[in-house]
This record gives sequence, C-alpha cells and structure tokens, in this order.
Amino acid sequence: YVHDNGYAPSDNFTPKPRTPLRLPRETAREALPALSPSGQSMAINSCFRPESPRNRPDSARSRESTCSPSMGGDLVDGWFTKSGAPRNLVGLNNLGNTCFMNSILQCLNNTVPLAQYFLSGQASHHIDTSTRTRGRLAVEFGNLVKEMWGAMNNTAVNAAGLKSQISKFAHQFSGYNQHDSQELLRYLLDGLHEELTLTRLDPPYSYDDPKEDERTDNENGLRMHANYLARNCSAIAQLFGGQFKSCVQCATCNRRSCTFDPFMDLSVPIASKSRGGDCDLSDCLSLFFEDETLEKKDQYYCSRCKAHRNARKSLCLFRVPPVLVVHLKRFSKGTWSGHKLNTLVNFPITQLDLSKYYDGPGIEGKPIYELYAISNHMGGLDGGHYVAHCQGPDRRWYSFNDSRVTAANSGRLVDASAYVLFFRQVPTRSLTDVLGRRENIQGKL
Repeated sequence: YVHDNGYAPSDNFTPKPRTPLRLPRETAREALPALSPSGQSMAINSCFRPESPRNRPDSARSRESTCSPSMGGDLVDGWFTKSGAPRNLVGLNNLGNTCFMNSILQCLNNTVPLAQYFLSGQASHHIDTSTRTRGRLAVEFGNLVKEMWGAMNNTAVNAAGLKSQISKFAHQFSGYNQHDSQELLRYLLDGLHEELTLTRLDPPYSYDDPKEDERTDNENGLRMHANYLARNCSAIAQLFGGQFKSCVQCATCNRRSCTFDPFMDLSVPIASKSRGGDCDLSDCLSLFFEDETLEKKDQYYCSRCKAHRNARKSLCLFRVPPVLVVHLKRFSKGTWSGHKLNTLVNFPITQLDLSKYYDGPGIEGKPIYELYAISNHMGGLDGGHYVAHCQGPDRRWYSFNDSRVTAANSGRLVDASAYVLFFRQVPTRSLTDVLGRRENIQGKL
C-alpha cells in the first residue's frame, strides 16, 4: 500500500549480506536525500579508500580495510507530503514513562543523514550479526525510522520493538521507570556504532609511540585518527565522531606530550555566575576546555625527568564532527541526595562558533554549527517529563510531545528545560566533499 504522503514503506528491515554497497543513481533518487544546511546533498562517504577493495566476510574479526557507506542522489521533493509538510511529523506512543526515549528518538529521526542511511536500505548491508547485540539494535532502529517516515502525519507509532532490544542488552533500561535521555543516547549510539562497524583490524594499536616527539601534532593526530578508523569505521562514527587533543607540559623540563581521543558528544558543566541567573553556552564550553594544573597527588609522570612533576594540562578539539551533540550537565547525584540545575543556558540557534576551542588540521571546514534538535526535560531529579523540539526539512520547528506533534515557536527554544542540544555543521563546501576527503590509512598505521 501507499500512504497519502506518497511513501510506500518496506515490510521489514533485515540485515543483508555485508558487501559494501554504492547506491545506483536511480535508487538514490528514490531514497530520501540528505540535506545540508545550504541545501546541498548531505552524504556519508568513505572513511578511506583501499587500492584493491574486496567483499567483506560476515565476521567480526575481518581484516578488510573498507569503509564505504556512501549515499548519493539529487535534491528531490521526497522529504515532503503532497501538501508540502515534512513527512516525519509522527509521534511516538508513551509505553509507560518512556518519554525520555521518545525525546531522543525524535532527535535522531530528525538527523537527516542518519535517517537516510537507514531509509535507503544501505544500513542493512553493514549490520554485523556477530556482535554482542547480534545486530538487533540496528534492525529495530531501522524498522522504527522507516515506520516513522512512512506513517501518515499527525499519527503515532510504537517503539516497543526497539525498547525491548535496548532492555535486553542494557538492563538499566528494563521496565518502565523514568531514565536519563542522555544516558540512553550514549548507549544507543555506542550500540549502533558497534553493530555497523565495517572494519575491525587487530591487534589494537599501542599508544606508546617512540617517534611521537619527531612528528608534529597534526601528524600524530591524523595517525591516531587513521588507527581509530581502521578499527572503528561506521556511519555513526562519521556523523557524530570528533577527536580531542589533550596535551600535558612538564613544569620542570617543559616536555610536552599530546594524546588524541575520539568522542561522540560534549558533556559540559553549567557555568555558575557569581550573581546567579543565566549563563551562555560559551561559558559552559570555556569551563569544559579550561586548562588544568596537575600537582600534589595529581602530578604527572614525566618520561624525560623520570619523575612525577607538576604540569599543565590543556584540552581542545582536533577534529570536529558533522553532527555535534552537547549535553548540559543539569543533574548532580551525591551520596545522599541530588539535585537538578535549572539554570537558563543561552545557546545560539545559528552560528555556534567553536574556533576558540579548535586546534586541528582544518580539513573538516570551519567549526561553525547551527541547532536542529533539542531534548528537553521539565521537572526535577525524581520526576518530570521529556519532549523534543526539532527543525524539519522545511526549516520550521516542531514540538514532539510523545504522540503529539505541533508547530513550535523558534523564538522560545532557549529556556531552562534544554538538556541535550543537537547541532549540524554549517559547511563552507558540501558535506559530501567534507566526508569524502577522509585520508587513506595505508602507510599511517
């Protein structure tokens, strides 16, 4: 059957043989195109391109160096109904205190390139059924995305299948108690990343690098990133994954050592003002990236001095992701009690500039972002309610309150209920080009 919005969903979302797939042009036209903020095609391209690709066997320990979740297609009207409304104005039924899950799922469903990755059917070719979760998270997530984009607007669907799989492998989400939406997001992204990872080289690379001091920071960072992709290349890592650069400088001999670590979100503290009241997101980010003095029991062991020394530690962004998730740490749990910070954090809807915190090779474009989704929490530590606010393909904002979807006022998005913020990079060139310039890892491992 075909809904009145012109979309005929498939019957089911099942894993396919894991041969890397490139959608032919005619198939890509039928799939929903991923839109960048500039209106250009937003695609997920190769992490790296081996000289002689071969079919990847269905094994968790494959040594295949292929990662090619690429999507193409021209800009068509597939995102909209015949009336011009976005296709995905579909609610999620509350299964019993599952508003925390519904809020995050709406934010992810409105992450356009992620939605297309599943709608196009390409994700089904990348599911690894040999993982701990047997690929079931990706299957159920894909089923839900297809159902939400295939249902009629102003209706609601159930996420019971996905909820069941989450509960099986993360027992803290079993039952129907209220949970933290950010904790669910981390588990879901980690689970999807594990199931959709195309490359699993072994053994793990060593962090001990005798030639570290001979290379520049950029060379060391790119080498670490290539090593990471050789074992962790997935569409999830390409979309949400960034890289930290953490440096420690000895106060005695001035030796400087840097490490490079991946991340999929920024969990930032809420900056307290001496006069109380609200703060800016830039204050929270500055507090997160603030330099730290290592002394007393936290002294740093200097390999040159061969002793523990006082040191200065700094943190910055080395690589920025196409999709940036910022978690505002509103909840604090102590030994005997906890509380929620209801501080109003002023965040920009457009032009979030992270240049101040960036010290990388600059190959991803400028670190400038715009907001497209929010997971909101109203209430206190022991109770409350989650909703989501998301920007649709029509650039209008909508409120997703469990099964109910309504238009939202973009002028009222900044309030004290904002909890998890989703930003997309505003590229100076198409995101297809940004993601297509992943380095060839050969010779860097």
